[in-house]
Amino acid sequence: TFVHFGGPPNILIDGRPHLGTDKLVPLLRNFRHHLRELGVAIRFNTRVDDFIVEGGQVKGVVVSDSNLQPGSVDQKLSFDAVVLAVGHSARDTYSMLLRHNVDVTPKNFSVGLRIEHPQELINNIQYSELAAEVQKGRGRIPVADYKVVKSIGEGDVKNDIEQVDQNRSCYSFCMCPGGQVVLTSTNPLELCVNGMSFSRRASKWANSALVVTVSSHDFEPFQSHGSLAGVEFQREYERRAAMMGGGNFVVPAQCVTDFISNKLSVTTLPPSSYRLGVRPSKLHELFPPYITEALQQSIMMIDKEV
Repeated sequence: TFVHFGGPPNILIDGRPHLGTDKLVPLLRNFRHHLRELGVAIRFNTRVDDFIVEGGQVKGVVVSDSNLQPGSVDQKLSFDAVVLAVGHSARDTYSMLLRHNVDVTPKNFSVGLRIEHPQELINNIQYSELAAEVQKGRGRIPVADYKVVKSIGEGDVKNDIEQVDQNRSCYSFCMCPGGQVVLTSTNPLELCVNGMSFSRRASKWANSALVVTVSSHDFEPFQSHGSLAGVEFQREYERRAAMMGGGNFVVPAQCVTDFISNKLSVTTLPPSSYRLGVRPSKLHELFPPYITEALQQSIMMIDKEV
């Protein structure tokens, strides 16, 4: 489908196909034009605020338009069926579902940090003397990436909530060779970041999420929020990160060696791909100890491996 709408044919055969954010934008435009030709109406700047429920059945939705003046009357849209295809940040939709007594089941997820390295370092680790052939994505060899998974076994990390030892997985996710760290927050009081790469992967940085699994046991301090305890768990640490950054979506950051050593020895940081600024911070104080220690131990295990 991607190729049909203008994507590069090589993604059909590549082991790790990559479009690039710059290539995705025109693809989305082509998707949108195609859907409109089929009679689909697409409404931007429109938020679903509530269901229309009659006789125990969903008959439509109540929406508000951000282009209208504050206080404008919400619009009611009636439909034969309503399908919610929401992302993981649709927290207002989760709350709305609970108001209508919809069964909501929490699931485990992972939290952590993004780790950034010079791309040249990753090339040298993965390719050795062939690293010179990468040439910022234009050479004979593609920009190097990695994928790491570590299990922090019983007795390695103490969970200060459960007061018992347990296994936790720590793994890399969304590794972006030749990429950049980008903001994903939807609330200025909360801070969350992700990574992306353009199609050429020509940036001098590589970055990856390094995350630790968490479960309902970890959400017990937020159990007053019921099914949304995990969501409140996320909010808590996103708010802490925003405070550590000092506002304006500045990201708290720390050298890896300092993070492992539980100290902050530098007041200036090396350059970062993140465009809104970084602030030296004690990231080892951001998460509960069981998450921090799992991250620290896995980083040391990965360091020995590479």
